[in-house]
Amino acid sequence: MVHDYSRRYSQVLQRRQPVRQAEARPWLLSRFLGTVMLAVAIGGVGVSFWIGHQVSTGLAGLRDATAQRQVLAERKARLEAQRNAIRTRDAVVARAAALDLAPPTKAQIIPINRW
Repeated sequence: MVHDYSRRYSQVLQRRQPVRQAEARPWLLSRFLGTVMLAVAIGGVGVSFWIGHQVSTGLAGLRDATAQRQVLAERKARLEAQRNAIRTRDAVVARAAALDLAPPTKAQIIPINRW
């Protein structure tokens, strides 16, 4: 099992034995590149699914926000209509009469709809 390598390094002039160079391993590079390509492909599929999920979630959020904005706009319009109805001169006079208040004089009348 033990080889005698001393013949290769002896000082005696002999015919040199050819020294083998390191074996080229082309399969090692292709195996490494294949592994890298597989990892990139799996990562690409995962990122694609994640981006698709984010887009779906974002669109659902926009849909919900649009519906909520529409509901709030309708509510605002109803409240503005109620406010304008309460601020009319006839409504104010009717409420004052319900509270048994005397009608205002011309000097006491202040314009309400200034907005």
